[in-house]
Amino acid sequence: MITCVTLATMQTLPQLKAHAGTALNVGVTPVELREAMYLTAPFIGFPRMLNAVGTVNEVFRERGISLPLEN
Repeated sequence: MITCVTLATMQTLPQLKAHAGTALNVGVTPVELREAMYLTAPFIGFPRMLNAVGTVNEVFRERGISLPLEN
């Protein structure tokens, strides 16, 4: 998750997409990954956080994870 947050902060979105998929493979839940992206907002700004969330949502859709996520 640290790598995903770092990639979101740097706005390297293709790499974030790859690492988000890997995070899900090793047991990070979709909610945990989404919350990690939300926590970047105060540091990188809301628009960039939305870019990261959009990228993570692409991964969710590709894996058949329905949106919106349940709490």
